[in-house]
Amino acid sequence: MVHVFFTLVVMALATAYRLWKEREKKAPEEPFATPLLKGQGARAWRRELKAENRNKVTVFVQGHYGIFHVTEFSILAGLRIKVMGIPPELGSPADILARYGLSP
Repeated sequence: MVHVFFTLVVMALATAYRLWKEREKKAPEEPFATPLLKGQGARAWRRELKAENRNKVTVFVQGHYGIFHVTEFSILAGLRIKVMGIPPELGSPADILARYGLSP
């Protein structure tokens, strides 16, 4: 019984969070309404989040952390990328650091 209760509470909280995020993106003055979710259920939302974050890594250094695309991290770590090469839009390691407001 407790498991069912907590599952329903978490689903309600996740739905409220999704509604809040969608409302903030579109029009903050718009009231909360389920059409903001476009009929997308929790499973499809989780799949979408997973796809968006699939190629990201979290790097912890001392008391700091950063979330980088795996290719950016590879460039900053000095690893060689052979298969596809470095995408030209990423630039040099200095360009990547500047994009995040970091100094070399």
